[in-house]
Amino acid sequence: MVLLDGAWEPTLARQASKLDQPTSIHHWQLRDLVSCDDAGSIYSVYKNTTVRCSIATGKSSIVQTLRFNPNCMTVDHGYIAAGGPSSQIDIKKVKDEEDVYSGQVGGIINNSLRIAEGPIGLLLFVCNNDETIKVFSLPSMDQYATLEFQESMNYSAVSHDCHWLVGVGDSPAVYLYEATATGYRRTQELKEYSDVGMCCAWDSKGVRFAAASQDGTTCVWDRRTSKPVVRFKCSAPCRSVKFSTAPMDLMMFAEETNVVHLVDIRKWNQQQLLRMQGNSEAEISGVCFLPDATKLFVGLKDAIMVYDVDTVARRRFSEGSLI
Repeated sequence: MVLLDGAWEPTLARQASKLDQPTSIHHWQLRDLVSCDDAGSIYSVYKNTTVRCSIATGKSSIVQTLRFNPNCMTVDHGYIAAGGPSSQIDIKKVKDEEDVYSGQVGGIINNSLRIAEGPIGLLLFVCNNDETIKVFSLPSMDQYATLEFQESMNYSAVSHDCHWLVGVGDSPAVYLYEATATGYRRTQELKEYSDVGMCCAWDSKGVRFAAASQDGTTCVWDRRTSKPVVRFKCSAPCRSVKFSTAPMDLMMFAEETNVVHLVDIRKWNQQQLLRMQGNSEAEISGVCFLPDATKLFVGLKDAIMVYDVDTVARRRFSEGSLI
Protein backbone atom coordinates (compact mmCIF):
# COMPACT_ATOMS: atom_id res chain seq x y z
CA MET A 1 0.00 0.00 0.00
CA VAL A 2 1.23 3.51 -0.78
CA LEU A 3 0.12 6.94 0.27
CA LEU A 4 -1.96 8.75 -2.40
CA ASP A 5 -3.19 12.31 -1.83
CA GLY A 6 -3.15 11.84 1.91
CA ALA A 7 -5.06 8.54 1.96
CA TRP A 8 -4.13 4.90 1.65
CA GLU A 9 -4.35 3.73 -1.93
CA PRO A 10 -7.07 1.04 -2.19
CA THR A 11 -6.70 -2.23 -4.05
CA LEU A 12 -9.56 -2.17 -6.54
CA ALA A 13 -7.97 -4.64 -8.99
CA ARG A 14 -5.00 -7.00 -9.14
CA GLN A 15 -2.89 -8.10 -12.10
CA ALA A 16 -4.08 -11.55 -13.16
CA SER A 17 -2.17 -12.38 -16.32
CA LYS A 18 -0.47 -11.07 -19.44
CA LEU A 19 -1.60 -11.91 -22.97
CA ASP A 20 1.36 -12.13 -25.35
CA GLN A 21 -0.44 -10.11 -28.02
CA PRO A 22 1.45 -6.98 -29.14
CA THR A 23 -0.52 -3.87 -30.07
CA SER A 24 0.35 -1.07 -32.48
CA ILE A 25 -0.01 2.68 -32.09
CA HIS A 26 -0.22 4.42 -35.47
CA HIS A 27 -0.87 7.97 -34.26
CA TRP A 28 0.93 9.46 -31.29
CA GLN A 29 -2.26 10.96 -29.80
CA LEU A 30 -4.90 8.33 -30.60
CA ARG A 31 -4.88 5.56 -27.98
CA ASP A 32 -8.23 3.75 -28.04
CA LEU A 33 -7.04 0.56 -29.70
CA VAL A 34 -8.27 -2.23 -27.43
CA SER A 35 -11.93 -3.18 -27.12
CA CYS A 36 -14.15 -5.92 -25.68
CA ASP A 37 -17.68 -6.98 -26.65
CA ASP A 38 -18.00 -10.39 -24.98
CA ALA A 39 -16.71 -12.32 -22.00
CA GLY A 40 -14.24 -14.44 -23.93
CA SER A 41 -12.18 -12.19 -26.21
CA ILE A 42 -10.21 -8.97 -26.30
CA TYR A 43 -9.73 -7.13 -29.61
CA SER A 44 -6.79 -4.94 -30.55
CA VAL A 45 -4.91 -3.31 -33.42
CA TYR A 46 -1.64 -4.84 -34.59
CA LYS A 47 0.10 -3.38 -37.64
CA ASN A 48 -2.53 -3.36 -40.45
CA THR A 49 -4.83 -5.90 -38.77
CA THR A 50 -7.42 -6.17 -36.04
CA VAL A 51 -6.86 -9.20 -33.83
CA ARG A 52 -9.06 -11.31 -31.55
CA CYS A 53 -7.27 -12.79 -28.53
CA SER A 54 -8.82 -15.44 -26.29
CA ILE A 55 -8.69 -14.31 -22.67
CA ALA A 56 -8.63 -17.92 -21.44
CA THR A 57 -5.97 -19.38 -23.76
CA GLY A 58 -4.08 -16.33 -25.04
CA LYS A 59 -4.40 -17.58 -28.62
CA SER A 60 -4.88 -14.91 -31.29
CA SER A 61 -6.50 -14.80 -34.72
CA ILE A 62 -6.77 -12.05 -37.32
CA VAL A 63 -10.27 -10.62 -37.79
CA GLN A 64 -9.51 -7.91 -40.38
CA THR A 65 -6.59 -7.45 -42.75
CA LEU A 66 -6.76 -3.81 -43.77
CA ARG A 67 -5.45 -1.67 -46.62
CA PHE A 68 -4.35 0.92 -44.06
CA ASN A 69 -2.84 1.19 -40.60
CA PRO A 70 -5.83 1.89 -38.33
CA ASN A 71 -5.83 4.92 -36.04
CA CYS A 72 -9.00 3.79 -34.29
CA MET A 73 -11.06 0.67 -33.69
CA THR A 74 -14.19 -0.35 -31.84
CA VAL A 75 -16.13 -3.56 -31.18
CA ASP A 76 -19.76 -3.52 -30.06
CA HIS A 77 -23.15 -5.13 -30.76
CA GLY A 78 -21.52 -7.86 -32.85
CA TYR A 79 -19.60 -5.53 -35.20
CA ILE A 80 -15.96 -4.53 -35.43
CA ALA A 81 -14.99 -1.29 -37.17
CA ALA A 82 -11.54 0.11 -37.95
CA GLY A 83 -10.76 3.62 -39.21
CA GLY A 84 -7.81 4.97 -41.13
CA PRO A 85 -5.84 8.15 -41.91
CA SER A 86 -7.69 8.98 -45.16
CA SER A 87 -11.28 8.55 -43.92
CA GLN A 88 -11.21 4.77 -44.55
CA ILE A 89 -13.57 2.55 -42.60
CA ASP A 90 -13.79 -1.25 -42.69
CA ILE A 91 -16.63 -2.99 -40.83
CA LYS A 92 -17.24 -6.70 -40.25
CA LYS A 93 -19.64 -8.82 -38.27
CA VAL A 94 -17.60 -10.47 -35.53
CA LYS A 95 -19.41 -13.80 -35.33
CA ASP A 96 -19.23 -14.89 -38.96
CA GLU A 97 -16.70 -12.27 -40.17
CA GLU A 98 -19.10 -11.14 -42.89
CA ASP A 99 -17.92 -7.94 -44.60
CA VAL A 100 -20.37 -5.10 -43.98
CA TYR A 101 -18.60 -2.04 -45.41
CA SER A 102 -15.24 -1.09 -46.87
CA GLY A 103 -14.69 2.41 -48.18
CA GLN A 104 -14.26 6.07 -47.30
CA VAL A 105 -16.74 8.29 -45.48
CA GLY A 106 -15.36 11.70 -46.44
CA GLY A 107 -12.96 13.96 -44.60
CA ILE A 108 -9.40 13.33 -43.50
CA ILE A 109 -8.22 11.28 -40.49
CA ASN A 110 -10.80 9.18 -38.67
CA ASN A 111 -9.87 9.80 -35.04
CA SER A 112 -12.40 7.60 -33.24
CA LEU A 113 -15.32 5.24 -33.84
CA ARG A 114 -18.20 4.25 -31.56
CA ILE A 115 -21.09 1.82 -32.12
CA ALA A 116 -24.25 2.20 -30.04
CA GLU A 117 -27.89 1.13 -30.15
CA GLY A 118 -30.72 3.61 -29.78
CA PRO A 119 -34.44 3.85 -30.58
CA ILE A 120 -33.78 3.94 -34.33
CA GLY A 121 -31.34 1.01 -34.29
CA LEU A 122 -27.57 0.64 -34.46
CA LEU A 123 -25.53 3.77 -35.10
CA LEU A 124 -21.86 4.34 -35.93
CA PHE A 125 -20.33 7.62 -34.71
CA VAL A 126 -17.24 8.79 -36.64
CA CYS A 127 -15.03 11.64 -35.40
CA ASN A 128 -12.93 13.18 -38.14
CA ASN A 129 -10.31 15.87 -38.64
CA ASP A 130 -12.67 17.59 -41.09
CA GLU A 131 -14.36 19.19 -38.04
CA THR A 132 -17.33 16.82 -37.96
CA ILE A 133 -18.91 13.95 -36.09
CA LYS A 134 -20.77 11.87 -38.67
CA VAL A 135 -23.49 9.43 -37.63
CA PHE A 136 -24.33 6.41 -39.82
CA SER A 137 -26.96 3.68 -39.53
CA LEU A 138 -25.67 0.11 -39.35
CA PRO A 139 -25.45 -2.05 -41.34
CA SER A 140 -26.71 0.11 -44.24
CA MET A 141 -24.18 2.96 -43.66
CA ASP A 142 -26.87 5.50 -44.56
CA GLN A 143 -25.82 8.86 -43.13
CA TYR A 144 -28.18 9.81 -40.31
CA ALA A 145 -26.67 13.10 -39.09
CA THR A 146 -23.59 15.33 -39.28
CA LEU A 147 -22.51 17.49 -36.34
CA GLU A 148 -20.29 20.41 -37.41
CA PHE A 149 -17.61 22.14 -35.33
CA GLN A 150 -14.84 24.72 -35.62
CA GLU A 151 -12.05 22.23 -34.85
CA SER A 152 -11.00 18.68 -35.60
CA MET A 153 -13.01 16.24 -33.50
CA ASN A 154 -11.04 13.59 -31.63
CA TYR A 155 -13.68 11.55 -29.79
CA SER A 156 -17.37 11.17 -29.09
CA ALA A 157 -19.34 9.05 -26.63
CA VAL A 158 -23.06 8.40 -26.27
CA SER A 159 -25.20 7.32 -23.35
CA HIS A 160 -26.47 3.74 -23.39
CA ASP A 161 -29.74 4.78 -25.09
CA CYS A 162 -28.02 7.20 -27.54
CA HIS A 163 -30.06 10.10 -26.09
CA TRP A 164 -27.01 12.07 -24.94
CA LEU A 165 -23.77 12.65 -26.81
CA VAL A 166 -20.55 14.29 -25.68
CA GLY A 167 -17.68 15.22 -28.00
CA VAL A 168 -14.15 16.61 -27.65
CA GLY A 169 -11.64 17.88 -30.18
CA ASP A 170 -8.69 20.18 -30.83
CA SER A 171 -9.82 22.82 -28.33
CA PRO A 172 -10.44 22.98 -24.56
CA ALA A 173 -14.22 22.69 -25.12
CA VAL A 174 -16.44 19.73 -24.22
CA TYR A 175 -19.69 19.67 -26.21
CA LEU A 176 -22.91 18.15 -24.85
CA TYR A 177 -25.75 17.21 -27.22
CA GLU A 178 -29.26 15.86 -26.79
CA ALA A 179 -31.05 13.68 -29.34
CA THR A 180 -34.02 15.15 -31.22
CA ALA A 181 -36.35 13.81 -33.89
CA THR A 182 -33.96 14.98 -36.61
CA GLY A 183 -30.52 14.44 -35.07
CA TYR A 184 -28.61 15.99 -32.16
CA ARG A 185 -28.96 19.47 -30.66
CA ARG A 186 -26.11 21.14 -28.73
CA THR A 187 -27.12 22.01 -25.17
CA GLN A 188 -23.84 22.93 -23.45
CA GLU A 189 -20.23 23.90 -24.12
CA LEU A 190 -18.05 23.24 -21.07
CA LYS A 191 -14.41 24.10 -20.32
CA GLU A 192 -12.34 22.69 -17.47
CA TYR A 193 -8.90 22.18 -19.04
CA SER A 194 -6.43 24.21 -21.09
CA ASP A 195 -5.34 21.90 -23.92
CA VAL A 196 -7.12 19.73 -26.50
CA GLY A 197 -9.63 17.07 -25.51
CA MET A 198 -8.58 13.49 -26.32
CA CYS A 199 -11.39 11.20 -25.16
CA CYS A 200 -14.69 11.04 -23.29
CA ALA A 201 -17.11 8.48 -21.80
CA TRP A 202 -20.52 8.09 -20.14
CA ASP A 203 -21.32 6.24 -16.95
CA SER A 204 -23.71 3.27 -17.11
CA LYS A 205 -26.73 5.40 -16.15
CA GLY A 206 -26.15 8.17 -18.67
CA VAL A 207 -26.00 10.73 -15.85
CA ARG A 208 -22.32 11.59 -15.61
CA PHE A 209 -19.72 11.93 -18.32
CA ALA A 210 -15.95 12.29 -18.26
CA ALA A 211 -13.49 13.92 -20.64
CA ALA A 212 -9.69 13.76 -20.60
CA SER A 213 -7.20 16.22 -22.03
CA GLN A 214 -3.70 16.37 -23.39
CA ASP A 215 -2.84 18.69 -20.46
CA GLY A 216 -3.29 15.75 -18.05
CA THR A 217 -6.73 16.75 -16.75
CA THR A 218 -9.64 14.31 -16.47
CA CYS A 219 -12.92 15.92 -15.43
CA VAL A 220 -16.33 14.40 -14.63
CA TRP A 221 -19.57 16.37 -15.01
CA ASP A 222 -23.19 15.74 -14.04
CA ARG A 223 -25.31 16.39 -17.15
CA ARG A 224 -28.29 17.46 -14.99
CA THR A 225 -26.39 20.47 -13.64
CA SER A 226 -23.53 20.75 -16.16
CA LYS A 227 -21.27 21.25 -13.15
CA PRO A 228 -18.03 19.35 -12.47
CA VAL A 229 -18.29 16.46 -10.03
CA VAL A 230 -14.55 15.84 -9.69
CA ARG A 231 -11.32 16.81 -11.43
CA PHE A 232 -8.08 14.81 -11.61
CA LYS A 233 -4.73 16.23 -12.67
CA CYS A 234 -1.78 14.16 -13.96
CA SER A 235 1.70 15.22 -15.02
CA ALA A 236 1.32 13.42 -18.37
CA PRO A 237 -1.28 13.62 -21.18
CA CYS A 238 -4.43 11.53 -20.68
CA ARG A 239 -5.39 9.49 -23.75
CA SER A 240 -8.27 7.20 -22.78
CA VAL A 241 -11.12 7.16 -20.25
CA LYS A 242 -13.74 4.45 -19.59
CA PHE A 243 -16.54 3.75 -17.09
CA SER A 244 -17.48 0.26 -15.95
CA THR A 245 -20.98 -1.10 -15.79
CA ALA A 246 -22.85 -1.26 -12.48
CA PRO A 247 -22.51 -2.56 -9.81
CA MET A 248 -18.70 -2.33 -10.09
CA ASP A 249 -18.90 1.50 -10.25
CA LEU A 250 -15.38 2.19 -11.51
CA MET A 251 -13.78 4.63 -13.90
CA MET A 252 -10.33 4.35 -15.37
CA PHE A 253 -8.22 6.78 -17.32
CA ALA A 254 -4.86 6.12 -18.90
CA GLU A 255 -1.85 8.37 -19.13
CA GLU A 256 0.18 8.26 -22.34
CA THR A 257 2.74 5.97 -20.71
CA ASN A 258 3.19 3.78 -17.64
CA VAL A 259 0.12 4.53 -15.48
CA VAL A 260 -3.62 3.78 -15.50
CA HIS A 261 -5.78 5.41 -12.82
CA LEU A 262 -8.62 3.24 -11.46
CA VAL A 263 -11.19 5.30 -9.55
CA ASP A 264 -14.00 4.30 -7.19
CA ILE A 265 -16.92 6.44 -8.41
CA ARG A 266 -18.79 5.87 -5.12
CA LYS A 267 -15.91 7.61 -3.32
CA TRP A 268 -14.17 9.85 -5.81
CA ASN A 269 -11.19 10.35 -3.49
CA GLN A 270 -10.22 6.65 -3.73
CA GLN A 271 -8.10 5.61 -6.67
CA GLN A 272 -5.54 2.93 -7.40
CA LEU A 273 -2.61 3.48 -9.75
CA LEU A 274 -1.94 0.53 -12.05
CA ARG A 275 1.75 0.87 -12.85
CA MET A 276 3.01 -0.92 -15.93
CA GLN A 277 6.18 -2.87 -15.19
CA GLY A 278 9.36 -2.57 -17.25
CA ASN A 279 12.70 -0.85 -17.56
CA SER A 280 11.56 1.67 -20.17
CA GLU A 281 8.47 3.78 -20.75
CA ALA A 282 5.46 1.58 -21.46
CA GLU A 283 3.32 3.24 -24.12
CA ILE A 284 -0.36 2.52 -23.49
CA SER A 285 -2.42 1.78 -26.62
CA GLY A 286 -5.81 1.67 -24.88
CA VAL A 287 -7.86 0.42 -21.96
CA CYS A 288 -11.23 -1.30 -21.62
CA PHE A 289 -13.42 -3.24 -19.20
CA LEU A 290 -14.98 -6.64 -19.74
CA PRO A 291 -18.74 -6.05 -20.32
CA ASP A 292 -19.54 -7.22 -16.77
CA ALA A 293 -16.51 -5.26 -15.47
CA THR A 294 -15.01 -8.24 -13.64
CA LYS A 295 -11.77 -7.70 -15.58
CA LEU A 296 -10.00 -4.78 -17.20
CA PHE A 297 -7.35 -4.67 -19.89
CA VAL A 298 -4.41 -2.41 -20.68
CA GLY A 299 -2.85 -2.53 -24.14
CA LEU A 300 0.92 -2.16 -24.41
CA LYS A 301 3.22 -2.43 -27.40
CA ASP A 302 4.37 -5.93 -26.43
CA ALA A 303 1.36 -7.36 -24.57
CA ILE A 304 -2.12 -6.86 -23.15
CA MET A 305 -2.23 -6.78 -19.35
CA VAL A 306 -5.21 -8.41 -17.62
CA TYR A 307 -6.44 -7.28 -14.19
CA ASP A 308 -9.11 -8.89 -12.01
CA VAL A 309 -11.47 -6.45 -10.33
CA ASP A 310 -12.16 -7.13 -6.64
CA THR A 311 -15.76 -8.11 -7.34
CA VAL A 312 -16.56 -9.15 -3.76
CA ALA A 313 -15.73 -5.69 -2.44
CA ARG A 314 -17.42 -3.92 -5.34
CA ARG A 315 -20.71 -5.79 -4.88
CA ARG A 316 -21.05 -4.97 -1.19
CA PHE A 317 -22.57 -1.56 -1.87
CA SER A 318 -24.26 -0.14 -4.96
CA GLU A 319 -23.62 3.40 -6.12
CA GLY A 320 -25.91 6.01 -4.64
CA SER A 321 -27.11 8.40 -7.33
CA LEU A 322 -30.35 10.30 -7.61
CA ILE A 323 -31.62 10.11 -11.19
